[in-house]
Amino acid sequence: MNRRRSAGLGGRSIGVELGGLLRAALVVPARLVRGAYGLVARHVTPARAVGVVALVALASLAASQWLDYRAISIGTDAYAGGIGVVAPAPEVDRVRAGDAHSWVMLPIALGGLACLALALWRRPALARLLALLGAAVIAIAVLVDAPRGLDEGATAVAYQGAEAHLLQGFWLQIAAGSVLIVCGLLLPAYMRPAPAMAPT
Repeated sequence: MNRRRSAGLGGRSIGVELGGLLRAALVVPARLVRGAYGLVARHVTPARAVGVVALVALASLAASQWLDYRAISIGTDAYAGGIGVVAPAPEVDRVRAGDAHSWVMLPIALGGLACLALALWRRPALARLLALLGAAVIAIAVLVDAPRGLDEGATAVAYQGAEAHLLQGFWLQIAAGSVLIVCGLLLPAYMRPAPAMAPT
């Protein structure tokens, strides 16, 4: 009888300990999440978040200048259909994005960085220049890079079935310019001081 009673008490104590451990395992992460949320809510404002996104866009624009923006494949007719999936047509010419427009995107990225720093520091109106710089990036990519990138030139004469196509460097420029336009429009609105409360 005593053995059964002690066994029952031992089972209950193990259950109580397991329940306490389970509660601790749930309560501690919940408190950590709540604390992290409070920290983010206090320090991460919409203006700072947009500023970080703009900074990433400027860094991506600068990095895209070292990526290939176009390539020319030859003999594409022979690689049509399922063959091209397994073994794509060979490429004979790749050009970096920076070489297509004399690396003009690097000064644009540096100018955008200066505008962003000044806008976040003291002059929110300068953030609108980010939208203009983003539009300039897209204009250069579409009006300069795309026509040059899709022109096979002498390669079409030297090789049969030559076909030019745009690569990740080109599309990264377009994406960075688009993000800069959005950030340039949002940042001044988020940095505008809140209207004063009317006295009651």
